[in-house]
This record gives sequence, structure tokens and C-alpha cells, in this order.
Amino acid sequence: MKRKKTLEYNCPSYGGWGMVRSGMLVPESCQLFVSPPACGRHGALGAVRQGFKDRLFYLCLEESDIVSGYDQAILETTEELFLRLLHRPKVLLIFVSCLDDLIGTDGEAVVEALSERFPDVKFRMCHMNPLANDSEEPPLVSLWKNVYSLMERKKEQPEKKINVIGSYRPVSQESELFSFLKYAGIEEICHIGNCRNYEEFRDMGNNCMNLVAAASAQKAAEEIWKKNGMEYLNLPVSYHFEKIEENYMLLWKKLAELGMHKKEKETLVEELLKNRKKDAVAAVALAKEKVSGRKIYLDDSAFAAPFAAARFLLESGFLVGAVYVSEWNESDADYQWILENTDTEICNVRVYTMVEDWKTEADTVAIGLEAAYISGSDYVVSLFQDEGMYGFEGVTQLMRRIIDCMTEKADLPALIEQSGFVV
Repeated sequence: MKRKKTLEYNCPSYGGWGMVRSGMLVPESCQLFVSPPACGRHGALGAVRQGFKDRLFYLCLEESDIVSGYDQAILETTEELFLRLLHRPKVLLIFVSCLDDLIGTDGEAVVEALSERFPDVKFRMCHMNPLANDSEEPPLVSLWKNVYSLMERKKEQPEKKINVIGSYRPVSQESELFSFLKYAGIEEICHIGNCRNYEEFRDMGNNCMNLVAAASAQKAAEEIWKKNGMEYLNLPVSYHFEKIEENYMLLWKKLAELGMHKKEKETLVEELLKNRKKDAVAAVALAKEKVSGRKIYLDDSAFAAPFAAARFLLESGFLVGAVYVSEWNESDADYQWILENTDTEICNVRVYTMVEDWKTEADTVAIGLEAAYISGSDYVVSLFQDEGMYGFEGVTQLMRRIIDCMTEKADLPALIEQSGFVV
């Protein structure tokens, strides 16, 4: 939804992984943040809370740098940084802030110069620019392109492995996706979060395809396909049974095209999906009984597709009080369905005038910490961007988390502290 830019409200539970934390997924990497001092506060505090303060460094810009540019300063600072570190990183991600869009640092030239001086290190220039959030390439999309460009194909014959990209956490080991892919001839599911070192992450480029679990990584997958021909499929997380089945069929078809499985395994696959769907249906029924008619509030920090998640809950018989989002597309089919068929509120959580209209509903369930703070719910599912839930098992896990959260009233400040979020 396009809206007039104005003063914005961020509630105390607003947070998430952020650009710096997401970039830290790259094993054996460090980051150099180039910005005025105030721009680095959030990332610096996050680095302390999340345990990677020894991998994050700052080049704090002054007025003279802004006037004359700071290309050379980045080169000199990087040299000084490498002299001070006991072990040189395999990757250095250099972040510039929104200020750089006005100054126009020649990022490609900086990376080229650094690569010549330090050929054993990979360099990437990243933009931390919130002003680009409503552009065709917002910061997270740009970051994933930089991160996944570090994967390299060095084998002519692809490995019988699949990469899951775009998600912050690996797919849960309990997901039927593992058994499904085993029947399909795939030996391993790879995720950046499971890589023990840079070489393991780099070698993900030798695998047969990328499964895009979040829309923010689609452009990264496209770039990789153009670069080395690695196939990809956009199969984002869904909780709708029909969509889950459709995703699996698309994946099975793609793997057949790649010559990765034999037709005689189809019966085993059908039985697997049938049983896991049955488990998911039972979990939904149990969660509905436990919730017992209470309203559910959810937000776009918990789900990459909050309207789709809300529609799934509504169609499953839950009562969804509100969906809290910061931006949305009014042509979204799930958004339109909610407007036309339900009384569920759609709340823009960034418009400060909305604060006066928020209602506290104590005996309710919130999914997502922002929804918890705004709604005042007693029962809270602390969830961020689907957190590795995938397929029918993803539905089952979501229902389990709803059930588990109702065993006792939530201590929201403690949950925010545990999440590592920084406002």
C-alpha cells in the first residue's frame, strides 16, 4: 500500500534480524559499516546482543567525508582492519547507508581495488537504505543478491543436493520435505545457516537447484541462474493445504526434468504427503479446541505472507481479530478476500495516529511480538518470518506453538529480550 510519508511509530517490540544480522549468516565473514555515527547505533547494539560484536566494524563518517567522498577512506580502513584482526575473514561485506545514494560512491571500483590488494578475501558492497523499501530492489533483496552471489559452481555435474534460500533459519528437520526429496533422489538439503565454514557455503553453488522459500530471494535465484545455469523454483512457505500440495507437485516435476528421480517412487511420495496432511488436519482441530473461540492477532514480522496466513486461519475456523502490517499491496488476493469476507481489521502499524485507536484484548492470542505488544494479548507465539516451518509439518508446528503458548500467560519483555531484537 502506497502511503504519504509522515512521522512513523515503532512499538517497543518492533525489530527483527535486520541487514547486519542477516549478512552475518555468511560463515567466516566480517562487516564494515560506513556511515555517520548515529546510523550505526542499531546495528552495534544488535551485534552486542546477538553475539557477533567481534565481526562488526565501523568507519564513522564526518562532514568532510560527506563533502569530498570516502572511497579512499574505505580502502585505508580495510587495510587497517586486516592488520588488527588476528585472522583475516574470508568475506568482507561493506555496508553503506542511505547517505551514499546522494554521494554516489563507486562501489564497483572500491571492490575491484580491494580484491587486487587482498585476493584471498571476497568483497561485496551492500546498501543499508530504508528509503528503497518501496522500490523494485529493497535492501533485503539487494542483500540476498550479494550474499548468494558468493556461492560458486566449480563442478560440471551438479551435486544431488538442493539449496533452500531466502529463509533466515534452516527447514525444520521434522519437515516431510526431507523424506520427499530423499524419494526424489536428493541426498541433502543445504542452507546457509547450517554451513560450518565459508567453503561449505561457497560449494552450495555446485548443487542442482535453489528452492526459494521467501520472495525476497527470487532475484538472487534469477541472478544465479543467469550466471551459471542453476535451476530454481519459487516455492515460498504456505500454510494452505492446496498450495502445499501444489508446491510439492511442482518440485517433483522439476526434479523429474533434471533426471533426479524414478517414477516408481511416486506411490511412496503420495503416501507420505497424505499422512503428513492428515497429521496437520488433526493439529488444526486440536489447536481450535485449545483456543476455544479466542481472537488471534498476527503481524508481518511473524509471517512473510501475513494475509495468506490470516486467510488460512480464518478458513480453518479461527477468529482473527486483526492483521498488523507496515506496507501492503491492495491487489493482494488474500488481502481482498479478507476485506470482502470477514470483519478482520487491517492495521497499518507505522502510522502514529493509529496508536489512539488500538484496543487491548487481554484474553487473546498473538502471533508475532509486534502483534503481542499492540493487541495486549495474554498468550503469545514468538515467531519471526516463519522460522524454518515448511510444508504440512509447518502447519503442524504452527498449531503446536499456538497450543504451547496457552499453557501460561506471556512475559512479553522477556520474549523481546530472548529474541535479541533492538529498537
